[in-house]
Amino acid sequence: MFLDTVLRSIDANRTIKDKIVKSISKSRPRLRISVTDLINPMQAYFRWSHPEIKTPLNKLQYMLLGTGFHDIFSAIVTTEEYVEQLLEYNGIVGKVDIFEDFPIELKTTSSIPNDLYKEKLSYIEQLGMYCAMSNCDKGQLILYARGNKTKKAMLKVFDVTYSNLAKIKSTMSKRKDMFQNALASKTPDKLPRCEWYQKRCDYAKFCGCETANSDEPIVASDEVEISSNKNAVEQFTSKLLSERISLTDTNLTLDNIISPRKYALSRNHSEATTNRNNFQTQMSVIENLGFTKALWDAIKFGSEEKFNYAKVSRRDLQDTILVLSSVPILFETVEMNTMVARKDLPSIFPHYFDKLAFICALTNSPKSRLILYYQKIYNNKFMIYDVMFQNRNAILQELDQRINNLINNTDHTLLPKCPKSLFKYCQYSEVCECLN
Repeated sequence: MFLDTVLRSIDANRTIKDKIVKSISKSRPRLRISVTDLINPMQAYFRWSHPEIKTPLNKLQYMLLGTGFHDIFSAIVTTEEYVEQLLEYNGIVGKVDIFEDFPIELKTTSSIPNDLYKEKLSYIEQLGMYCAMSNCDKGQLILYARGNKTKKAMLKVFDVTYSNLAKIKSTMSKRKDMFQNALASKTPDKLPRCEWYQKRCDYAKFCGCETANSDEPIVASDEVEISSNKNAVEQFTSKLLSERISLTDTNLTLDNIISPRKYALSRNHSEATTNRNNFQTQMSVIENLGFTKALWDAIKFGSEEKFNYAKVSRRDLQDTILVLSSVPILFETVEMNTMVARKDLPSIFPHYFDKLAFICALTNSPKSRLILYYQKIYNNKFMIYDVMFQNRNAILQELDQRINNLINNTDHTLLPKCPKSLFKYCQYSEVCECLN
């Protein structure tokens, strides 16, 4: 493999790692009281008044999984004019996921509850407040349960009808005043116990929920009607499966140079394989792409370093790369239970190092940076490597050969195989012969 002659060194960069870990947990300053603050005002009090208390990285990952999934899911099932609509009432703000004819809220969860009201009251209350703020007596909850090795992903939709919007508004105002008074007096003693009591809350050591009283629910059980909507499930599923979610760009990019068989097949074959219309595969792709984007957005938001984008090109190749403090970088999430020893990185992840080599050659930079995020490791998830290359001419020669092969429509079986990590997302797995 050509990497053996051009890869010079791999060094773990602890300084950059510490900066990135710090950046991801940075929170935005609170400006207005939100609907989510009113659901659990005790927890919200400490989130507002003690920003120094950081959410553990593993819990942040769970939150970002939901954020990223929301973004892609909403973009597929509806249009821009209906996504993330801001609602306001009496100094309270809320951002509903989708609002066409009525508020629609999407929730990601580990499992679908048997009794939605008893097990996920906060979902019902949040949607109820959105309905009250928009004067709609009906809303809709979309629940997506993530799949794993032991269970399949599942989508369910519930129609929720509220019979007492006036009471919801009154309770919202009462809780807002209570929350504002707690912030002003710096004493949360009168705030109600939240749903996260004894459930590994980030503020458990400080909140005092063990002595707090429970408050009346914002929505009583006899003030709401919940029914499953199978037709809506079918409609959302159809939209999700009809969308072409692919890691292959139609243009000649660096990723296509790294996965040349997939790119070649994308131009010459139909996508009609068993994977294309498979709900489980499609949802895995949406989860993976959404999480990677949300994680990277969180890093960029909280970082004090300077991130830029740079265009690179060579013949038919056109792409945009990330640059951090003048060093080209590659950010990847990996699904492994243990960290890979740095000496084994090029053999385990050859496609990352191929791409870094090409980036360095195109930017005439001897150094690049590889940022790895291990999703399945509990806490210490990041590793940052400075990767040095040599012999730029040899790298460009390899790059030119791959470009030539793709331009000249070389048979896909003569092209380098795609990385194994992409097999489960590939719509051409039945014909690519990468497994042979």
